[in-house]
Formats: sequence, C-alpha cells, structure tokens
Amino acid sequence: MNDSQVSPPTGDETPAPNPQPKDPTYIDPTVELRNLLRFIYTNNPFYVISAGLTLWGLYQSFDTSVLIQSNALMACMAGYILLLAVSSVLLIRVGQVWDDVRTMLLLVVLLLLAVSLSFDKALSTNPDVGQYYFYGGLVFAVVISEAVLHGTRLSLPMLFRLPYHSILGVFFLYPVAIRHWIHNPKDPVLQWALFGFSSVAAVAFLTLLPAIRRGATFIRLNGSPWRWPWYPWTLFGVLAFGVAMRSYCLCVSFHPVKGMSTMFAPYFLVPFLLVLCLLILEIGLKAKHRAAIRFALVAPLVIIPLAIVGTQAGDFGFRQMLTNTLGGSPLFFTALGVAGFHGYALLRRATYAAEALTASLALLCVCGRQTEGVETLVVPQLVPLLLIAVLQGWLTVWHRSSLRCLAAAGCLLTAIALHTSLGSLAGYRAVAAGHGLLFVALLIGLGFHDRFARFLQYAGALTMVIFSQASNAVDTNVLGGLPEWLPAVYPALMGTLALGYGYVAGNKWFYAAAGLTLVGWFVTVVWQYYPAARRWVPGLDYILLGMAFFALALAVSLLKTGLPQRLLTRFTGES
Repeated sequence: MNDSQVSPPTGDETPAPNPQPKDPTYIDPTVELRNLLRFIYTNNPFYVISAGLTLWGLYQSFDTSVLIQSNALMACMAGYILLLAVSSVLLIRVGQVWDDVRTMLLLVVLLLLAVSLSFDKALSTNPDVGQYYFYGGLVFAVVISEAVLHGTRLSLPMLFRLPYHSILGVFFLYPVAIRHWIHNPKDPVLQWALFGFSSVAAVAFLTLLPAIRRGATFIRLNGSPWRWPWYPWTLFGVLAFGVAMRSYCLCVSFHPVKGMSTMFAPYFLVPFLLVLCLLILEIGLKAKHRAAIRFALVAPLVIIPLAIVGTQAGDFGFRQMLTNTLGGSPLFFTALGVAGFHGYALLRRATYAAEALTASLALLCVCGRQTEGVETLVVPQLVPLLLIAVLQGWLTVWHRSSLRCLAAAGCLLTAIALHTSLGSLAGYRAVAAGHGLLFVALLIGLGFHDRFARFLQYAGALTMVIFSQASNAVDTNVLGGLPEWLPAVYPALMGTLALGYGYVAGNKWFYAAAGLTLVGWFVTVVWQYYPAARRWVPGLDYILLGMAFFALALAVSLLKTGLPQRLLTRFTGES
C-alpha cells in the first residue's frame, strides 16, 4: 500500500474510551430477578402454600364437635387430597414432572396424617360415633396411597409398604384404643397411654428392618428418577416427623391443662428417637456409609438432655408417677437405653461403637435411679464402672493399647476405692486410688511400647516427685489411722522405687526424679531435726559449712576431668 492511499487523520476523530472495571459489589437487579424466578419455577412452592392455606381455612370453618360439620370437614379434606392425588398422577402420565410430583406426594401423606388428628374433638365429644371417623380415615388413607402408587407406577415393595400402612394404622387407631379414658385427665391409664404412643409408633417403625437389610439394590428399580436413599426414606422421614407432632397433639386433645400446655414432655419421644437411631445405624452398616454410622452413634448422646427437660407444673404428677412405678427417673432409663443401644452397635461391629459405649456407660455411672438433672448426680456406681473396665480390658487384649489398659485399670481402681470398706482408712480413698493409678501407669509403661506408654513413664516420674514433696508437708497430727513415721520414710521409699524403675525401664529421667525426691527428703529432715542436733553438737554449723566447701571443691575438680560433661551428654542423648 502506498503512502498516498493512507488517509490522514482528521481533527474530528476522538480516541475510544477505556473500558471501566466492573464494580464487584454491584448487584444487577435483572439477574437477581431472573435467578429468583428460576428458583420458583424449579421448586414450585405454590403447592405447599396452597395446602397450608386450605388446611387452615378448613380448620377455621368447621367445628368438629358437631356431627354435621365433622362430616363436612372430612368431605372437604378428602376432596382436596383427591385433587392432589389425581393431579400428581396426571402430571406423571402427561409430562413426567417428577420434581413437582415429589412435593405433591409428600403433601398427600402429610394431609393424611392431618386427617388422623382432625377428629380428636369429635372423639372426645362422642366416642361411640367419633371412632368411625378414624376407621373411615384409615380406609381412605390406605385406598388413596395404593391408588397413587398404582397411578404413578411407583414401585414400593411389600417390605416397605406393610410398615407404611402399619404406621398409618397407629395414627388412626391409637386414639380409638384409648377412647374409654379420655374423659378423665387424672386417670393414670390415660396418662400412661399418652406417654406410650411414641413407643407403639417405634414398634411400627421397627418393621422396616427387613427392608433395610435388603440394601439399596432392593429399591433401585422404582419407576422414578429418584434414587436411594431419597426414595423411599423421605417418605418415612415425613412419617417420623408426624409421630413427634402426633404425640404432642394427643396430649393437647385429650389432656389439656391450660391453652396449649399439656402433660407432654420431650422425654415422651426418647423410645421413638432411639429406634430411629437404630434404623439409621442399620442403614449405615448395610451401605457401609461411615457418616451415617457416626451420626447414629452420636445422636443418642444428644437425646439424653431431652430426659432432663420436662413439664413440672400441670402434668398431674406423671413424671413422679413414672419414677415411682418403673423404679427410675426418665433420665436414668434414657441413659440405660442409650447404653443398651451402643451395646447393640458393638455387637454389630460398628466403627467407634466401643468408644460410644464407654461414653454412655460413663454417663450411666453418675445417673442414679432418682437422678433428674445435674444437681442430683450420684457417686460413680459399681456396675457401670466394672462394665467399662471389662470392655476396655477386652479391647486392650485385642488392640494392645496402653491407653485402653489405663482406662480399664482406672475404672477398676475407682470401683474398688469407692465401694470397698476401708475401716479407719476410709478418709484416704482418693490417696489410695491415686497411688494405685500411679503404680498401674508405671507397670503399663513397662509392658507396652507405644507412644502413650512412654508418656506414662514421664508422667509417672513427675508424679513421684510431686507425691514425695506433698508428703513432706503432711501434718503428723492429722494422719488418722496411718502411722506417724510414714511421712518421714515415704520420700525415701519413693526415691528408691524411682531408682529401681529407672534401671529396669532404662529411663534416665527416673534417676533425676529419685535425686529430686531424696534431696527434698534430706532438706526436710535437716530442717526438722537440725535445731535439736545443734544442741548436741555445738560446732555443727561449722562442720556442715566445711563439708559444703569440700563438696564445692570436689565438683570443681570433677569438672576439670570432664566426667560431668560426658555423663550429661550421655544422659541427654539416650533419654
């Protein structure tokens, strides 16, 4: 190209503006609105909103204590449930809209459970007539459930279907079973029946065990894109939530105290929650899912505080009646149940089950039959301590663990110290247990060769020095049943023991411990008896001072030979 073909720049041209960097804090409202609409479109929460508003409107519109209005409420609820069921079938048949249908099917189950508590007032007003509403509701729930499964072509094997219908049966038939006692809130039979609902529901949930042990492949081809565990365990999760709510609503309906206050307390749910933990444990073991196993082992320990919280006012003394009848408080039986659950997990060889069982047995140690909270904890009990000792002893043999051996020995020594009569030495239980634990730790340090055993040797050496120095400060006037000469010779005995142990174990730190012990003992003896010795030997001060200078001179001479340096190098190099 020639230079003549290049057009010269004109004065009208302006340089292109430089692009400005985008502000990272700027939020585009258009993008946010688009994301919100996409979320609503994907999750479609309008079915939930519709069900909530409709159900609330029906409860506000009808008085179930009146026969005609009870019939109208049942008809309206049945119609709305039919609307959801038919819509879900059509959405699957026409468009395979599984995300929306999942929400609709769970709403159908929740509404069926709501039907079971809609007629509590009718039952309390006229039990002879009200029971038929529950019978009809159960038939309706079974028919609708089967129709939805058939219409959507969802596969729910019989090992899941029978537990599902059993749980529905508990919801609908349990109020009918207790109808003869609902007119007397003070009746102990009614109170025990209200307490026992969650236990009966727990038995129904236990029927899921055969299906759980068939594994995930048992439900793999279910006719939907939902995969295990979301199908069918989401369904039973909804039912489990319904059990907790129904347990409370039963007390509201048949044992009201004031407003929404009832005799219900969180410990009512403890048996049911333990069964849920058992099911989760079995699922984790079958699927080899470590997170599920750990959750199942930890969750029972979280359940224990539920046994402490309870209604003290207005419960007609049921908590005290339970304690007197069963011979133990809710907290005691909860701790016992948690320990039993962890024992079952140990038999099933769940990972960390031994540690969980040790923790639950440790809690059971301080929970007596009358324990209601922290302020009523008891001295560690004999049987749980021995069980921990046996468990950790067996694990010591199995795993060759010095830590487990120390735990077993510690529990055994605590049991002996707390539950053995020592006569006049009963006031020295802690001292005896401490010395026993020290000697056991020293033996473990010799018998094992892991890192913790080495740590026990160092800790033992330090403890021997501490015990020796503490004995020097003991007042001989408060020794009780111990001989008066024991504090005087105790440091010498402990120092001799440290020397012998250091030689056997090959641990030079025990030589240092022995030296500190014997020096402390010598200083204490001199301090106590020196004034009397001066009266017998008038020049004792000068003699001792002369010996001190002789020791200093000898030390200087030894330093010149290099022997102390070689010994120090050898000591620090081998330790």
